[in-house]
Amino acid sequence: MGNRLMEIEPAGPALGGPVVTLRAAGRLDLAGSVRLRTLMLKALAEAPGALLVDLGGVEVEDEVALMVIPAVCRQAEAWPGCRVVLYGASPPVGRALRALHMEEHFSICANEVQARAAAARPAGIGAWAQRFDPVSGAPADARHLLDWCCERWGVPDPVRAQARHVCSELVANAVLHARTTLELHLRGRTRHLHVAVRDFSVGAARIVARSGPPASGLAVVAALASGWGVTPTGDGKVVWATLSRRH
Repeated sequence: MGNRLMEIEPAGPALGGPVVTLRAAGRLDLAGSVRLRTLMLKALAEAPGALLVDLGGVEVEDEVALMVIPAVCRQAEAWPGCRVVLYGASPPVGRALRALHMEEHFSICANEVQARAAAARPAGIGAWAQRFDPVSGAPADARHLLDWCCERWGVPDPVRAQARHVCSELVANAVLHARTTLELHLRGRTRHLHVAVRDFSVGAARIVARSGPPASGLAVVAALASGWGVTPTGDGKVVWATLSRRH
């Protein structure tokens, strides 16, 4: 694809984080889809309240390349649990997107005004983020914050218990392996609870058990969460997990 510009703008009060606008232009072919995927994932790593994608300057050279959009939108549903809104597409591009029959994963709007209105609709119950130093007490402090959020968001006790384990392990893993300042992001949605830790180490996250209890490390995250993953951010990574609120 051709030139792209990513703009980050302040969010409205109903959103859990900033609105990120990604403007794409040029021919979308298979090579361009890789570039678009990278930019969308980079934007999602900032945990925005919504991701707006301006497709006004895009021409689709290969319709298979459009599959990158619903694929990234499914990622956005898992983490950070935000809405993705596409707008400004030409009639041929709009028809090609609708022909995918995947609009449950994204919204399509005619222009930026409509897109911002769609993004401003509440997407969930609440969101919270806090920065921690990489010290031994960080997991306990993170659990206290999660308990406070779960109480406010009405998360069922069994789900909260699982989330406490997941939160503790994500933070402990970052303290042990990343050894950098870390950010804990919590998001409550109608059907899911999202827990993520961002660090500033380029080292890969590892599913290894720490010395101590049998169930520890990212292995317990993989066992308890309905989904989890790692999103690179350029200066580090986000390790995230999604838990179902239904128990």
